[in-house]
Amino acid sequence: MKTTLLTQPQGSYKAEKGLKKNVANFMMHLTPHKSIIDGKEYNLCPKASNGCALACLNTAGRGAFARTKQARLNRTKYYIRDRKGFLNQLEKEIQSGVNWATNKGLKSAFRLNGTSDLPFHKMGLMEKFPSIQFYDYTKIKEKVFNNRQSNYQLTFSLSEDNEKDAVQVLNKGFNVAVVFEDKLPKSYVLRNKKGQFINGYKSYKVIDGDLTDLRYKDPQKGLIVGLVSKGKAKRDNSGFVKRVNL
Repeated sequence: MKTTLLTQPQGSYKAEKGLKKNVANFMMHLTPHKSIIDGKEYNLCPKASNGCALACLNTAGRGAFARTKQARLNRTKYYIRDRKGFLNQLEKEIQSGVNWATNKGLKSAFRLNGTSDLPFHKMGLMEKFPSIQFYDYTKIKEKVFNNRQSNYQLTFSLSEDNEKDAVQVLNKGFNVAVVFEDKLPKSYVLRNKKGQFINGYKSYKVIDGDLTDLRYKDPQKGLIVGLVSKGKAKRDNSGFVKRVNL
């Protein structure tokens, strides 16, 4: 099953912001969390929490449309059924994206886990494009700590059940993405869903992650990347979405 894998910079509201930074930002969106394919369940986000799964960005923007959901499912089926063919096509589309950006005088960046958390860094793609920037969000702290790809940047994602992991990531100087209800604070003290402090009263500076999705351009020094809730996340009550006035 062949289907286009990468979303063009103009095809995504988040990616389109990169054009203002002279970056052609290509993303790939698969079906997140659990999917049933050929009668078998697959989990493309192994660390997804209940709150994260319910509030996933898969429901935001164009992700709410049936046509978009079907396209993401088709890509996921391709990945599951024909991994070699999938990776070969993805390599070709990355090269095509690089060429497109170069012809327009733009740099290029690729987020392969737009709505998944798969180990693409272990599949040989990034080594083939050493001068091209790749980046992702992840809930797997080991991916952040053990990343040795110089052209791959990772931002850890906070949910309602991984606050201790987030503290470890922050204290090692890596950034953590946090979804807030309706506004961004200037700083934030990590709490669990009961409102209890996780790391004493230590406060971390918050930067606005909605200005652009190009996380590799953020200062990398233990900051919180604040994102305002979108899609179903606006109705979250699991503790995944943080409230500033706690």
